[in-house]
Amino acid sequence: MNLFKVMCVSLVSTIIIELVLALILGVKNKKDIMNVILVNILTNPLVVSIAFFINLRCGLVSKKIAMIFLELFAFLIEGFVYNKCLNYKKINGYLVSLILNGISYSIGILINYLIW
Repeated sequence: MNLFKVMCVSLVSTIIIELVLALILGVKNKKDIMNVILVNILTNPLVVSIAFFINLRCGLVSKKIAMIFLELFAFLIEGFVYNKCLNYKKINGYLVSLILNGISYSIGILINYLIW
């Protein structure tokens, strides 16, 4: 798959999964839903493109190690944004980020395993 396809599939599937999860958590405000979408538009392409290029240049093992740091980066950025910008206050923004990212990443791994 080329990078553009990978990025599009990853971004769309991440947004869908994380929106569904956010709704399950009780995030209902339109502004909060837009924040979930926008923060993923910010972080997902960065994580996916960096991981893609690390895999090309250094191989799969390096990519797997880099993914730990890239996902940590996404979790921290998204948690910060959620803490500062969401009206939803039932759960701390970092915990929301951990739940959304953890589950969407796990579903992504499962989908990749089933497809490839």
